[in-house]
Amino acid sequence: MIGVHGVHGLSRKTLRARTIVYWNFTKPRIWAVFALEGLAGSMLAKSASEIFPWLPVVTAVLAIALAAAGAEALTNVLDRNMDAVMRRTHTRPLPRGTITPRSAVVFGFVCVGASLSLGAVLGAIPLLFLVIGLIDNVIIYSALAKRTTPWSIMLGAGAGAIPVWVGFAVVRLPISLSGWLLGVVVLCWIPVHIWSLAWACREDYARADVPMAPVVWSPKTFQRAWYAALVLMLGATMTFAAAALGQVAGLIADGAAAVVALLGGQWAVWPTTKHARLVFQTVNAYLAGLLLLVIVIRL
Repeated sequence: MIGVHGVHGLSRKTLRARTIVYWNFTKPRIWAVFALEGLAGSMLAKSASEIFPWLPVVTAVLAIALAAAGAEALTNVLDRNMDAVMRRTHTRPLPRGTITPRSAVVFGFVCVGASLSLGAVLGAIPLLFLVIGLIDNVIIYSALAKRTTPWSIMLGAGAGAIPVWVGFAVVRLPISLSGWLLGVVVLCWIPVHIWSLAWACREDYARADVPMAPVVWSPKTFQRAWYAALVLMLGATMTFAAAALGQVAGLIADGAAAVVALLGGQWAVWPTTKHARLVFQTVNAYLAGLLLLVIVIRL
């Protein structure tokens, strides 16, 4: 009897360990941001004169999280050889052999299938947005553009904005100007966010022969492109704040944008890897803060 309990205990421990591996494999910090985008989009669409449709909104947030997790699994399969070469990514489950490519593909398609099933329940427009986002992320960006052009992140940026519009569409159609603008803020945020990390990891990308912008372009050209993206992001934020946020919330959003602009200016003076990582972390916090601000003021 003791032996049987021991086997069962070991099985539970193994199952728990595998669950943790797959949980981390989905990159919860990434899909959590996408889920937050979806909730912010839904709250932005909220009308004071109508009952808020919490069930469709929760369903949409779940569909977004599942789509992001599934896309992450599939793109990790595509990137596994590249990840094995890079210091930043060589300990991921696929390079280490903790998860096999076949298991990752099955897991990815199960997540994507569950997401699209929920999307179909939500309606044609949310489903269409989910499909477009998946195609943009997995096929256009990861399979086609990432290894061929330094502009890859611009081609894949649309996938990052899609959750806002999914969330908005389950509450109200057509999508309002403020709804489109919040998506544009995220769209402009993507290159600022990714390129700052790519700069910090440019030696890794060069080693893996991935033509990211800071690897292919001269430092001066890259800097100009990054600052152009930063200006677009800040301009989009201020336009959104003026259109959708009240005076106090707008001032908070504009103040956060000013902090990001200040750090960006410092990076021009001190273009170090340490400062690039600081900019990356600050830009991440900036978007999360803006999304939370939208959610709080619309409660």
